[in-house]
Amino acid sequence: MKIELVHPFFNNYSDTIELYSGIYKMSSWVSRVNRIAKDIEKDPSTVNFISKETIPEKIANDFRGSSFEFFGEIFLKLFGVIPQIGIRNYEPCSSDDDNPDMGVDGMGIGMNGKIMTVQFKFRGDTQKLLNAEKDHLNNFVNASFEPPFGVDINDKGNMLIITTGKEVLYKDMLVEWRDKVKYIAFNESWGCFENQKFQKQGPTPIFSLKSLIDDNTIFWETAKEIISNNK
Repeated sequence: MKIELVHPFFNNYSDTIELYSGIYKMSSWVSRVNRIAKDIEKDPSTVNFISKETIPEKIANDFRGSSFEFFGEIFLKLFGVIPQIGIRNYEPCSSDDDNPDMGVDGMGIGMNGKIMTVQFKFRGDTQKLLNAEKDHLNNFVNASFEPPFGVDINDKGNMLIITTGKEVLYKDMLVEWRDKVKYIAFNESWGCFENQKFQKQGPTPIFSLKSLIDDNTIFWETAKEIISNNK
């Protein structure tokens, strides 16, 4: 079955498949994105990336964020069936002049059959701690409860943050959001074992981006195959 990719990064960056060639670790992928973004900062004309931004630094940030959202589309369409992630029918949310970015990068159906929202946060520093206010994560949570998304405020685990950073601030997870949000970070996750009583619900390194795709040749080769089939 062909997996259709709809994120605009696929059309905005002509060398998309090169982001995955020879890559078999999450850290290597992050490093490649960072290197290309730094090339954009020096001279945007050297990289075949179309952006609505005009300032080199903003174009570079657009590249970082868009490339990770595109990665996330592939990631969730392959791994969404895993109960710890638990999302089907995932589709990226478009943002343009008519549909401004409201903080939600994509949505699908969660394990409970109700709306689930996703936000991706690329961080070049995989030891970076994310904060609800400084990293605008509250925008994602607040937007998730509102139309056109409408996540049930009583649900747990129907809002997911995926980041190349280290973690999301402990206080935000427990106090700010009352354990309603889960995240998958570079080397740990939180809240992905909600229905598995044997596993603590705090941060754990046994389930992460690294644990899922480091040296997982099937994932990386399938990612390239999916991209090629969408050309």
